[in-house]
Amino acid sequence: MAKVKATRPHALSVRNAADILRLQIETQHARCAEPIPGGPGDADPRPWMRAMAQRTADMDLLVVSLYRFRRLARWARRGTFATAPLRAAVATFDKKVPNLIEIRDTQEHFDAYRSNIGHRQKAGEPASGFGYGLGATGGVVTYGQFKLNVGDAVLAAHELHRAIRDAVDADASQDPHGGPDTVLISQP
Repeated sequence: MAKVKATRPHALSVRNAADILRLQIETQHARCAEPIPGGPGDADPRPWMRAMAQRTADMDLLVVSLYRFRRLARWARRGTFATAPLRAAVATFDKKVPNLIEIRDTQEHFDAYRSNIGHRQKAGEPASGFGYGLGATGGVVTYGQFKLNVGDAVLAAHELHRAIRDAVDADASQDPHGGPDTVLISQP
């Protein structure tokens, strides 16, 4: 079997993926921050129950979008367009959004963590449960010692998006497929 050589990221692909992921993050964040109607003690609590279930699902999808955005940014560091400010922005994102990996992994492998056989649990982490705190800023997700503040994560994603666009826009605009009419977010 022939050995396949990995290609470097292309500026246009990174720009488009970054814009799409930022829009996904913003959409999910807005959904997480929507007011929740009624309450559990209402005569008909079903609207409240549906809204709570929807916000929890939206929070999960927001975590996935943030994680994918982080992966894109880390991959973009391998591009010929990668700059020192882009590399620094990725490191800053990781500092401002601690525990994203742990929260995402626990969500993705919920069966293992709820069965007390998750990778970290095998290494000695005690069993725990998820906590979702929903609010006007989007809320907080916790699992044991790990906490993800969604509002802070979205702000950090905006900063990282600007750094990605600063690094890729000049090259992406020169791509024959990347003219100004193809830009999803014109003012990052």
